[in-house]
Amino acid sequence: MSVKPILQPGPNHAITIEPNSSRIGVTVAGRVVADTTRALRLQEAKYAPVDYIPIEDVDQTLLERTMVLYGSNLGDANAHSTTNLPTLFAGGGFRHGQHLAFDRERNYPLPNLFVSVLQRIGIPEGSFASGTSTMRGLDMI
Repeated sequence: MSVKPILQPGPNHAITIEPNSSRIGVTVAGRVVADTTRALRLQEAKYAPVDYIPIEDVDQTLLERTMVLYGSNLGDANAHSTTNLPTLFAGGGFRHGQHLAFDRERNYPLPNLFVSVLQRIGIPEGSFASGTSTMRGLDMI
């Protein structure tokens, strides 16, 4: 496998960051989510320029309920076990900064997490697959 060289800024690979006073607007599904004349434009060598919009000029409420779920389909890859799945969950208006561990012998149903997510986004479901309630220990803020 070939290794890509790490390029350093210099005469052969110029990188500049300058104010872009042009008006930049971002609209998603008819909703304005960013509008600025204070963007910074990064220009790296021959690549297309990239504009960075100050967070103050972004409608941050769009991200208030954003949720990220990352997990594995194997709890123990050596045994090809599909119980006790490691899962990382962030965002969505839940209280975080904690580690929830459950009884490894009585496999806690991961679908309870999905019931919590459904309720958080306004879908009044009390069950999902084998989940029959919201996830214990995962509180909304």
